[in-house]
Amino acid sequence: MRRGWLELLRSLGRALLELLRAEVEALAADVGRSGRGLAVVAALAAVAAGLLFWALGALTLALVAVAAIWLPGWAAPLAVAGLLLVLAALLLTVARLRLRRLETPAATFRRHYEETAGWINERVLEAGRDRLSAGEGEE
Repeated sequence: MRRGWLELLRSLGRALLELLRAEVEALAADVGRSGRGLAVVAALAAVAAGLLFWALGALTLALVAVAAIWLPGWAAPLAVAGLLLVLAALLLTVARLRLRRLETPAATFRRHYEETAGWINERVLEAGRDRLSAGEGEE
């Protein structure tokens, strides 16, 4: 009987070490994917900000001049500013939508925790119960 318990404890130790190693690898992979996704969102936002900065300086004068052909002088700059604001809002909306699709680190951790708890319940604890039941039947 004592030998069965020792083997069960050794088996549990090996299973827990294997589980810990697998969880660290899976968590690192998931966090890496989230980090890359966050970098894409940051790059989109940076590009949008850069485009806004340079476009405002370069295009404002030309657009105001063209708009002044059809609009009064005071309305042309307002129309151009409105157009630039609409474009900026569109780019920021795209960035926000991409950001919402990312899994937060807390959600990643929670998902891994739940998967690990399920794995422990299904494989480790049930295997231990099965071994104990088999050992009790032999006595």
